[in-house]
Amino acid sequence: MKIKDVEAMVLKSSQAYAAPTGAEESHGIGYMLVIKVTTDKGLTGYSDVETQPHVAKAVIDAPAGGAGLIDGLRQAVLGEDPFEVE
Repeated sequence: MKIKDVEAMVLKSSQAYAAPTGAEESHGIGYMLVIKVTTDKGLTGYSDVETQPHVAKAVIDAPAGGAGLIDGLRQAVLGEDPFEVE
């Protein structure tokens, strides 16, 4: 099984996020990032990302750079086995 696609989706809430008092999560954030990974066998997985969503999306979506030295994260994992984690 190989990774066929990675999609980064920035979601915007109509209301600010309200974490419980004392929680580690940020308060007032209106955006979050969800990652969708699709395999060549038709399996799909989702994950949320615990960082600034617009910056993380840019890192994932970055196009391949010069001489293959600078790739976005999508380019780095396409064709890889989704169960091979480090």
